[in-house]
Amino acid sequence: MSSQVISWHLDPPYGAHPKSITRIHLAAPCPADCTLHLQHILPPDLFVDPYELELYADAYTYSLSNPRVELEKPVFAVPNEPLTLRVNIRDACARETLEVEVPLHVRYGRLRDEQTRADEPVVQVRPPDAFWTCASHDAPAADAYAGSLVDLPHPSGLLEASPDVRPLSIRIPVGDIRHLVFVESGTVLAVLGAFAWVGWRVIRAARRLAGAQRARGKDKNE
Repeated sequence: MSSQVISWHLDPPYGAHPKSITRIHLAAPCPADCTLHLQHILPPDLFVDPYELELYADAYTYSLSNPRVELEKPVFAVPNEPLTLRVNIRDACARETLEVEVPLHVRYGRLRDEQTRADEPVVQVRPPDAFWTCASHDAPAADAYAGSLVDLPHPSGLLEASPDVRPLSIRIPVGDIRHLVFVESGTVLAVLGAFAWVGWRVIRAARRLAGAQRARGKDKNE
């Protein structure tokens, strides 16, 4: 069996925080002086959190086409362009079968109103490409390019993918503008309730302290 991407899926296949799970089989012998990469091209509706990716530093390093990823904005407030993520897998040749996990996040879509009461939009997500980049006498090792996607040489050694590895669909969560008044009212009530609870606890604590001070003063007088 030649080296290939044997499976890819989103876990879970719905919701706002799926993980991209890619399984790769590497046939022996493993290419010398080479680095194995996974390249994700994400639609504007999806993004990755660079701070979260740092938690996977033992498994891979990464580079982004736009390092300044907006983490909070909805999809209609960011540029309508894909985000490229390249994962540089550490010690790929140490295992025959790899499983690479990349956490993804879904942006919120535009609020629905009475005129746009369509179902939640569905976005297709492409499977990542797996490929080798290798050092040569004329080119430095691939890790030298880890900080820049633009300068990375054209991928060579592209791994084939199993026929089961296909684009997947995921629903984009959207709110209903008619629910906005309930959300705002609920927020105000929650804040007022929290303020009242804190005030009540402060009053109780003050009463206890005042009672303790009166008791100490009584003991001194006696």
